[in-house]
Amino acid sequence: MTRLLDARTSQNSSFAGSLAIPLLPVDQDQLFAVVGLNCLQPTGVVRAQFGATVSIQYEPGGIRNVTLSVYRQIMLGEVPLGASALVYTATLSELTQQDSVVRVFTVVGSDYDIQTPNVCLVKYTAYVRGDTAGLVRTGPESFDASLYCD
Repeated sequence: MTRLLDARTSQNSSFAGSLAIPLLPVDQDQLFAVVGLNCLQPTGVVRAQFGATVSIQYEPGGIRNVTLSVYRQIMLGEVPLGASALVYTATLSELTQQDSVVRVFTVVGSDYDIQTPNVCLVKYTAYVRGDTAGLVRTGPESFDASLYCD
């Protein structure tokens, strides 16, 4: 039977237009959320489900790409056990002609068969990156994750 180990939310911004953060420098990840999930005495396969929302204002003038990436890090207290692992990435491409537009970029993903010690913290970090200047994070922004085992 499936058992919920932990669930957390990182709510950076709840309302449209509540932020004005440029995606600069271009082509570099910008952190927008972190959640740490307690993993206590898991049995069987450990897996996570997560969702993220980022709103981006696109300026007119061609194709713009925004990439959202999620990384996992296993922690023992404050000490990382190994390197961070990229577990999810998605790209939204937008052709803007004349007017600036705001797009809400929402993704849902999963991480399966996570190798953990008996007691640890499974930390997920979410990043957003733009490929050109003129992209602005406007809100809302949210990231949630849940950790399960068999």
